Amino acid sequence: MYVIREMEPGDRLAITRLWEKRQDWARTRGVDPICCAPLAYAVVVSALPLVFTCDAIVVAVAAVALTDPTTVGEPRGGGRTLDVVQLVTDPDTPMPADGSLSWIVTAWISDLADTLGCDWLGMRVVPRRLAEHLQTKLAWELESVAQQNGDTVHLLRRPAERSDAIHALVHAASGTGEEHGLSRPELPHPVERTS
Repeated sequence: MYVIREMEPGDRLAITRLWEKRQDWARTRGVDPICCAPLAYAVVVSALPLVFTCDAIVVAVAAVALTDPTTVGEPRGGGRTLDVVQLVTDPDTPMPADGSLSWIVTAWISDLADTLGCDWLGMRVVPRRLAEHLQTKLAWELESVAQQNGDTVHLLRRPAERSDAIHALVHAASGTGEEHGLSRPELPHPVERTS
């Protein structure tokens, strides 16, 4: 079983090693060096850093936040959005029988978004190959493409969906997210454009 909890100061070394593994994995596959986590330009109001462990070993890190959907490109129509502003998985973790680690993390975050009353998950990604991978393997939809700071930013989304089954695979620490303003009553309404 996986455990998800908020990141703690003692996780720093394990997260650094995880990031180095991901960088090495990318280099050996001819992917351009990634200078920072490859999710792009999210204006974070209050990011919630999460750690996924298996047998007490950090196998993934993620950060989610309620963000202004009008920051890059067109606004997401029809509802609130929980943005995934970082997602890094351990490339050496064997694929579980229940699906890829990325799929499990995404399903858990999607369930969290639904629980919080969001309609969508959102993600901003610069590398085209990563955007294509997320669309073909993890069911993200390309919403739009925008230019920012000389980069092409792919705005992706997928519906927030409840998944009772994910709780059989992932145990969440109690209170995850509430102290970061990610509880249903504190969600801001989406920014509306008047033009």
